[in-house]
Amino acid sequence: MKKRLSKAVILFTLLLLSIHAHSQDSRWSVGIQAGRTQLLGFTRISYEQIPEFDAQGMGGVNIQVYGRYNIYKKVSVFASGGINNLVSGMRFQGKRGRNFQTSGVTPQFFAGIDFDIPFGSSGFGILSKLAFGLTGSNATGKNGNRFQMAENEFPVIGYSTIRDEITGNIEDRSIYIRDVEILASEYKFIHHFRPELSFYKKYDRHQFSISAVFALAPDRDFYTENFYHLEFKGNRHTASHHFGGHYTALLFGYEFRF
Repeated sequence: MKKRLSKAVILFTLLLLSIHAHSQDSRWSVGIQAGRTQLLGFTRISYEQIPEFDAQGMGGVNIQVYGRYNIYKKVSVFASGGINNLVSGMRFQGKRGRNFQTSGVTPQFFAGIDFDIPFGSSGFGILSKLAFGLTGSNATGKNGNRFQMAENEFPVIGYSTIRDEITGNIEDRSIYIRDVEILASEYKFIHHFRPELSFYKKYDRHQFSISAVFALAPDRDFYTENFYHLEFKGNRHTASHHFGGHYTALLFGYEFRF
């Protein structure tokens, strides 16, 4: 009985050692990244622009699960899938607000290659990645919709008023939207080139990382608002806010190597 038990212990120990040795030579790993996306906005030059009324990308959730295969010692390929949230918005008088036409998470899929730059045997290093993929568009407005509001219906941006200390008159500093055209992407997915730089720390088969991402959308503009008539302090103004689909992201990650 004791001999059988000792043999079982020895076999179990050898199995663990074999798994550990295999894990050191394995080329496969899986991981997860989660963090925040920041959509980039651009304010086009227009007639009689309103000061401090600018396109402003907002933050959204970004989560993806990936698999990686090491081709060589420092080079690997990967594929990932998950969800992303591209949120457009605006800034006025220091405050930010979001456009409700771009809301909700959508799927994202990426595939790419990376290059590992370890810092000696410290377990620290940098991973540079380049991927190409698809990110879902959550712009719900139809392309070319134009809204011309009646006197008692137009939306208001900002609710700021100021009182003149001498005359006592109250000045309305809100923006009233009278005529706006919304141009949303006709496509369900936007193409992205996605450079990424990760700083990591390895603990045996485990790896923890923090990554900075810039995703470039080369085509299929995401969302545009053309304001043809804005009323501000009793005067008429125009504005154009454009979101091409480019975004930045800060992601925290965990990876397990088989």
